[in-house]
Amino acid sequence: MSKPDHAPWPPGLLLRAAGGLLVLLVLGAVLAVATVLYYSYRLHTAQGEGLKQAADSMNRMVHTETDRLRTANRDGILTDQEIRTALLESGLRSIERTPSSTLIVAKLHADAPGAFSSVDASGCYLFTARTDGTVTAEVLPSCPPPTWPPQPPRTTSS
Repeated sequence: MSKPDHAPWPPGLLLRAAGGLLVLLVLGAVLAVATVLYYSYRLHTAQGEGLKQAADSMNRMVHTETDRLRTANRDGILTDQEIRTALLESGLRSIERTPSSTLIVAKLHADAPGAFSSVDASGCYLFTARTDGTVTAEVLPSCPPPTWPPQPPRTTSS
């Protein structure tokens, strides 16, 4: 059998195929590194973004609760029922009445979706409802123990 006088493929085809394969491998490696860097960045910044969203949600909730209490306090008198109705989503901690105002402590809770899990924010707020119809809110540094609803006095049997 005689040898063919030319190669079965055009000259340089193998070299061009190897070059093309090398280009594909380099592009694949660059894409893989870019993907890892992107998700590393997202993981690193997700917690901060989630905390910011939770804080924004908490601020909206405080304004909503303040507006509800202000609406209920239009006449300058807040009943226990009006307070419970206004603070539906809140954990009512205490109610204290003075001649010029009603002091309400409530624990608010908000959450925001994060990249990989939800982020929670909670805090206790003091709502001051004055007899002139104004209501203010301020954050407390810590939550006092709940005193609401009032517990009946315990009786001891002898």
